[in-house]
Amino acid sequence: GEVICTLTTNGEGIAESQPLPYGSYTLRQTEGTEGFMLAEDVSFTIDRSDTEPIRLTLINEPFAGTIAIEKTGLRFTGVEESQSEYGTIFTPVFEERPLGGVEFEIRAAEDIEAGGIVVLAKDEVAEVLTTSADGLAESGSLYPGNYYLKEVAAPEGTVISRETIPVSVVNDGETPIVRITVEVGNDFATTRLTLHKLAEEIGQAAEEENGSLTRQFETKPGEGFVFGLFADEALEGEEGEIPEGSLVAVAETDAEGKWLVEMRLPMGKYYVQELACPEGYERSEMQYALEIAGEGADERGMIVMDVCEEPIVNHLVTYPVTITKSDLTSGEPLPGAVIEIRDEAGEIVYRGTTDENGRMENIELIPGTYTFTEISAPKGYERSEETITFTLQEDGEITGETEMKDKRIPEEPGNPDVPATGDGRIDMLSVFGVILLVAAGGMLLVIEVKKRIQRKER
Repeated sequence: GEVICTLTTNGEGIAESQPLPYGSYTLRQTEGTEGFMLAEDVSFTIDRSDTEPIRLTLINEPFAGTIAIEKTGLRFTGVEESQSEYGTIFTPVFEERPLGGVEFEIRAAEDIEAGGIVVLAKDEVAEVLTTSADGLAESGSLYPGNYYLKEVAAPEGTVISRETIPVSVVNDGETPIVRITVEVGNDFATTRLTLHKLAEEIGQAAEEENGSLTRQFETKPGEGFVFGLFADEALEGEEGEIPEGSLVAVAETDAEGKWLVEMRLPMGKYYVQELACPEGYERSEMQYALEIAGEGADERGMIVMDVCEEPIVNHLVTYPVTITKSDLTSGEPLPGAVIEIRDEAGEIVYRGTTDENGRMENIELIPGTYTFTEISAPKGYERSEETITFTLQEDGEITGETEMKDKRIPEEPGNPDVPATGDGRIDMLSVFGVILLVAAGGMLLVIEVKKRIQRKER
């Protein structure tokens, strides 16, 4: 109908109209106080019986807005089993499920006013909500205005969202309670595990001041070493578990010696252990313990960990070899012999001198075939021209000869001082043999003279 007049309430909430003709009317609220609903229409009639002013009451119900949160996220639910050459691998499975225990702050995105008064300053916390086991949370009554949700805590391993979620609570003047539902999803942290491997290799031989020579071992990035990630405790999912001691992941070092596992892993205790290595290297039995915890996640939702602070070094398989030197005739050990060992490529791997027992001991060699020759013989002995070959097997067994014999230098007449073993001692047995030879010669000479004299007498 036609608007007869417009009324505005005073500070006491009262408004009075001008006198109205008899008839039927409707009183309708067109504007209201912020935070309150508009009152319902009131109809009334004025007739001859109305001798006093008609009093009408309009009731404004307060407006209420609520924010409801439905939270989901990736959760460790079970495992998938697969077979490998290193045994069964238990791979964790993560699925989207309702997520409890997530804490949100509802903050004002602007100054929130009610009745011309600021009831909540910008960025002030209006309420803190925590989702239930079914992933739900709902706020109390909120004044109309613009707000934002900020996630501040989540279960271990769940990636906390760094983004804010804007929410507007709007008074439409008709709905006394407005419920705003926000759906929020969360990822689960990805764990990045690394280690660095160094491997020994044979370097150049280094000569020492005394003339001995030993091949040195150097290190290089270790490629082709296989490590496994194991659960160091039972890891329980909602519908399955990874048993303690189970293999969770397998990876191999690359050309730079880097080992990398990058995947979602349940929070808990693990260890890394070497499973295989290239031929010629010793496989380590060492276990490297680590614990994965959700608070270690960075802003990208990554948990980055080095299994070891220092590179892990694998050594070549070596076995100790002993070379001996002895007298060809007596078998007596000969000290002071300089002997050189070469590998199949003809490279010198060792040069040393036999000790007082005629031995060069604990020469560390990798499996392979070797030759050794004498460079310098002990005093009083001929240098052997022989080249002797031996093979060091993969299991450390030696085939072939590792002993060399030297022949004594024949003693020259008039030079009785030639040492027999290179240590200045005189072999009394040899001297005695010389005396016998001289004596025998004398006897022959005497007999010959006598015979000649007898012939002349005849």
